[in-house]
Amino acid sequence: MKTDGTLARENHMAKRITEAMQKYEKILVVTGGFHSMGIYNLISGGKIKSPKLRKIPENLHGCYPMAYSYESADALHGYASGMSFPYFYDTVINRLLESDSPENVYNNLTLDLLVQTAKKTNKKDIPVSIADVTSAKTLMDGLSALRGARACGMYELYDGVTSTFIKGEKTVSSSLPLDILRQLATGKGVGFIGDKAHVPPLITDFEEQSKKFRLKIKDVMPNDIDVPLFTTQKGMELSRFLHRMEFLETDFAVMKKGPDLHRNKGRSRVREEWRYKRTPNVDASLIDRTTDGFTIEEACSTMAVRKLHSEMHCSSVAQVAVDCFLMGITLKKTELDLMDEIITADGDFFSVGKGLGFFEMLYSLQELYGFSDISSLDYIRQCFEKLIISLPSMANVASERADELISILKSMYSITGNILTSEMPVFEQALIVMAQSDDKEPAVYGAVSGLLYALDRSRRTDAETAMRGYLMGSTEIKKKGAEFLKGLFCTARDIILSDDSFLQMTDSLITEMEYDDFLEILPSMRLAFSYFTPSEIQDTAKSVAEFHSVEKKDILNTVAVDENLFVFGEVLDGEICEIIGI
Repeated sequence: MKTDGTLARENHMAKRITEAMQKYEKILVVTGGFHSMGIYNLISGGKIKSPKLRKIPENLHGCYPMAYSYESADALHGYASGMSFPYFYDTVINRLLESDSPENVYNNLTLDLLVQTAKKTNKKDIPVSIADVTSAKTLMDGLSALRGARACGMYELYDGVTSTFIKGEKTVSSSLPLDILRQLATGKGVGFIGDKAHVPPLITDFEEQSKKFRLKIKDVMPNDIDVPLFTTQKGMELSRFLHRMEFLETDFAVMKKGPDLHRNKGRSRVREEWRYKRTPNVDASLIDRTTDGFTIEEACSTMAVRKLHSEMHCSSVAQVAVDCFLMGITLKKTELDLMDEIITADGDFFSVGKGLGFFEMLYSLQELYGFSDISSLDYIRQCFEKLIISLPSMANVASERADELISILKSMYSITGNILTSEMPVFEQALIVMAQSDDKEPAVYGAVSGLLYALDRSRRTDAETAMRGYLMGSTEIKKKGAEFLKGLFCTARDIILSDDSFLQMTDSLITEMEYDDFLEILPSMRLAFSYFTPSEIQDTAKSVAEFHSVEKKDILNTVAVDENLFVFGEVLDGEICEIIGI
């Protein structure tokens, strides 16, 4: 108790109670049952050790009532001092207060729960007959008599369901009826606070916006909502509200489907699918955020600024910028200047490269999302200028970071083609220097060759020469050729479609390798051809089929060998080899 702070808390409570006793003639103390005896002993013994407290400014603390739920009060859901099955016992108390006689209150409630459990179990395709319910009721009555209880209680009900619904076989697959009974007895209800005078402003704003968007925040079960982003203004406003609640870490809403701008994926999606549910934790989180602002938007702005002050890398501040974009929040000049300073000071090439990709995305989506942010263009230019200086020295990057570098190269190529068109000659010169480096990572070399080919089609011969160099080398060099193709097809897959020279070299690379070596390069080759569209794969298959004088369908639709047949063939080969002495 000393370690977890219990004794210090009880000393502080005892001190406050003593102060009240000196001021008033009568006082009422409300305390947790666990602490009652400890506080009483401290006060009666007069051995109160007042703990040293830090002073908290008045504007940083407040006291607000919170609606509690049956689930939060349940001992099985993390609240150690809670009780089991709170809905069951709360209903018992209410029925006892409402009725003139306590007889049959327990029996009627357990029968109600038994019938509800049977109905819900049947809906889950687990058959429970009327005979099973009757048997359970008979067993419950018998158990209560054997145990000396005046009526059936929760434990008799639990044992009755265990014996008759699942025949005593409690396993992972058969425990559904018991899970349903536990959920019913625990309850899903949420309390109600009638006095709005003490409701914190953030919760008031949350409730007003939920009412505006017709969200079912009084339901105890999760709700799904489909949010169209671009057809109506209200759809975009709802999306921003849900993203704000997610940013505040309230656990109110979770996006199931939609554009994932934090990973720059799914940008073509025009709808979001959310699942939301109001729980006491939502209110608790909003109360904790009350010091950040009186509205959801203001609290999000404060939290975003605080995040910026804690970041040191361009990629991290870009993620904050994505959050603000999704929430429709415009940062002030001081925060924009701070982002500028962080980008300038960041010496991590890959961090700046990731930031560039995000800022390019935000710039291109401004008009679509109806959110104007001219700062994105400035950050694009700033990131690009930092990257272009270091780019020539990145030709021999470690192989595990080659894919990251290729992604950055593609972003820079896209930006110079659409946004910073005046920087295209500088970018092209940097690519030429990378291609001429003595020590080059194969995948990066392939990507650079593809980009140079895209800029000038006459450079196709340079890419062919490089590929032939890999083919003429040792087995290890040929393996690097597979990485070269992966990078090349990533940035210029159309190079293989203009004529058959690259396709023939790729065919030679694959067919001339030993089986074990081929398995080693197979992942790279699969990834290389994953950049092709289905129609391009069809055309490639047709060309390869002509090389080997077979039908295209034989390449695309090869029937897989049965595994058992393959194993039998291995056994047969082993016996043949043993007979002939190999």
